[in-house]
Amino acid sequence: MIDYFAHGVTPFFDVYKGVAMSATAILGWRSCLNHGENFRIPDFSVEEERAAYENDDLTPFPDENGEGATLPPSTMYGKY
Repeated sequence: MIDYFAHGVTPFFDVYKGVAMSATAILGWRSCLNHGENFRIPDFSVEEERAAYENDDLTPFPDENGEGATLPPSTMYGKY
């Protein structure tokens, strides 16, 4: 870790790779909900591609009042 700071070495995982990995899971679930529709993983290091997702607030999680979920939750759990 000190090499990154002391010697200017760029780490393999930066914020953009981390976000792309998260987007893979999120867009994969979105694909499932849309009958296998393809979603391209954006390059979040490009401003235009980031901007396309900046107001994306879809979530399966309700707020503290039990409201606000905009996606259905997974039905996988508890149905074995």
